[in-house]
Amino acid sequence: LEVGTVFVHPDYQRIGVGNLLLNKIYFTLRDKGIDEIELAGVVTNICILYTAAMARMYGYKVNVPISAVASFDEEAHNFALKEMEKTLGVTMI
Repeated sequence: LEVGTVFVHPDYQRIGVGNLLLNKIYFTLRDKGIDEIELAGVVTNICILYTAAMARMYGYKVNVPISAVASFDEEAHNFALKEMEKTLGVTMI
């Protein structure tokens, strides 16, 4: 099962729509017996980090392929990778 990028239209940002969508995705995956996810994309220190944190809160095993994430800020990118691995228990692959 692959879920592509989830975007929230600017008119609906900052009112919880993104969280509602992610919650629905997490519960749908759980209903299908999926307990492990892989995250890829940009920006590592924003989208990937916070999606990983939310997934870990829901009990998912999270994998992040280092070659499949990026940021415009190298220092923030490296911080996010370390934070995900050390604090959240995300597996870097």
